[in-house]
Amino acid sequence: MPDLDNRTITEKYTTQEWRNRKFEIDEQTQNILDDYNSETPPVNLYEICEDYGFSVSSLTDENAQELFNLSEFSETHSWRDIEGALFRVDDSEQARIFFKGTSPYTRQRFTVAHELGHFFLSHQQKNEILFRSMLSSSNPNNPWSETEANHFAACILMPREAIKIARLAGLSFLEELELFQVSEQSLRLRKRGLVREL
Repeated sequence: MPDLDNRTITEKYTTQEWRNRKFEIDEQTQNILDDYNSETPPVNLYEICEDYGFSVSSLTDENAQELFNLSEFSETHSWRDIEGALFRVDDSEQARIFFKGTSPYTRQRFTVAHELGHFFLSHQQKNEILFRSMLSSSNPNNPWSETEANHFAACILMPREAIKIARLAGLSFLEELELFQVSEQSLRLRKRGLVREL
């Protein structure tokens, strides 16, 4: 298993470097959305996954057993602690994304987007399985790659321009939640991150 870089965002980047990196990630998600004409919310993540040849499925006893038999993770954790996982064999561009089927729909969407982030941001090593724990999603001590994948997920689910249009249209917070199909926490954090632009 490769050595993991578990530095936090603040250990990896200066404040200005992280601002620049967030902008790069935002631009990358915008390019993906432009390719799929998916800027109109809610973004169809499954269409993007399908076009890249990714399979997306809920974690079950059967597929979790197969997945976790391939990983050292299973020695210390239960698959029931996992919100999502990304698995890619060798150098294949195809990947398998898993999400916790018992989580709320908005959480499932964020998890799939988060795992897409790991793929598009090249966080994954050959034959490595990346996991997203239900306990770690908003922890400031997350490894930098988790924070980057969270930012990617927020950007792809709530595109900057769509947030601006929703604001100009006078949509209420509840209407925005319905439009973007995200959780309250996700929408609040995304809008806080865009406050200078709105």
